[in-house]
Amino acid sequence: MSLCQAVSGPLTLTLLSPEGRRLHTPIMCKDYLQDALWSEHMKKNVSIYGFTWTPGKIDPDLNEYLLAADTKTREQHESVSESINLIRAWESRLGWTNSEIVPGGETTWVFRTHRKWWQAPIRISTLALLIRVGTHRPPKNIDGLEYMKAVGSGKVPLLYAIDGPVVQAAMKRIENIWNDKKFPKQKWDEFTNTYDPTKVGIHGSSGLRDYKRYG
Repeated sequence: MSLCQAVSGPLTLTLLSPEGRRLHTPIMCKDYLQDALWSEHMKKNVSIYGFTWTPGKIDPDLNEYLLAADTKTREQHESVSESINLIRAWESRLGWTNSEIVPGGETTWVFRTHRKWWQAPIRISTLALLIRVGTHRPPKNIDGLEYMKAVGSGKVPLLYAIDGPVVQAAMKRIENIWNDKKFPKQKWDEFTNTYDPTKVGIHGSSGLRDYKRYG
């Protein structure tokens, strides 16, 4: 079983405890990861589109987070391992510690990612997107921005077809992040998991494409 909400594809992601225990049902919609960390920072429960999270499952200030990537076939599994090159290209650009990837099973990889990826919703959204779109064997010396431009223009085969239009719609922001070497500033308490006209929804409005403010 996996949670897809509005998207469906052959790759699922699952946040793990530091000991490697799966903390929730595998997900296809990237926003659920943002929901989970929002819940931990705000000390509030989350329940949306079948996904539930109760604070206390994971420390919101770990130095490293483990993220499992599961696929349906061995071929897809092998392609996911190539995403690490794209992730590292962005980390190098941002001046961050490089992530690692280790086997987690026959069709599972575990990404060991630095805490900086998990300090704001837009960063979590970007990390998950890089994992999904980086499966077309980008070389170790890949230019992270040029690769994303290729994704947005439809030149890169994708596991999730929806990711091409997402990248295209977010291209201006992607270019800004790459050129500025930083993400837009966000605070967890500017988002809500319920209707609140004074705040922005954590699910659907806090990620790379849909977070509207830049600065």
